[in-house]
Amino acid sequence: MTKLFNKLFAKKQEPKAPMVTTKKILSAIDLDIPHKDFKDFVYVSNDSNEIHFKGIKKGKEFKYGIVTLTSTISENDVFKRIIDNSNDKIDSVDFLIGSIAYYLEEVSRFKIGNVIAIKPADNEFGFELEKVKERVSMTVKNKLP
Repeated sequence: MTKLFNKLFAKKQEPKAPMVTTKKILSAIDLDIPHKDFKDFVYVSNDSNEIHFKGIKKGKEFKYGIVTLTSTISENDVFKRIIDNSNDKIDSVDFLIGSIAYYLEEVSRFKIGNVIAIKPADNEFGFELEKVKERVSMTVKNKLP
C-alpha cells in the first residue's frame, strides 16, 4: 500500500541538468611573482558589481589564474568548497552554481599551463575567460653575475 501511495502522490522531481565535470581548474597566480605558490584555486566572483577571480580557500581577489590539473571535479564540488570556506552572503544559489558550471566549461577549453583572465561578456553570467599567455616561466631567476 505504501509503495502505491508513494507512486501516486510523491512529488515529481524536475529532471536535473547533467553536472559539468572536468579535471582542469584555475589556480591563483600573480604574473609579477609567478613562482609564488598561493595554494588556492580560484572561481569567478561578481559579488561587488565587479567580476574577478576569488580564492576558494582564502577569499583573496586575483587578476589571473593558471590552468592546472586536478582530480575530477564538478560544479557541486566547487560550490561546497566555497560554502565551507566563505562567510560571504550568496544572493542566488542557482545563479552561483550555474556560473560555476559555465566557468568549468570555459576552463576545459584551455590547455594546462595557460594563463587566463576574465573579460566582460554579454551572456547570462556576464563573463568569458580569455588566454593571456600560453605559458609562464615558474623558475626563480638568479640575478647574481
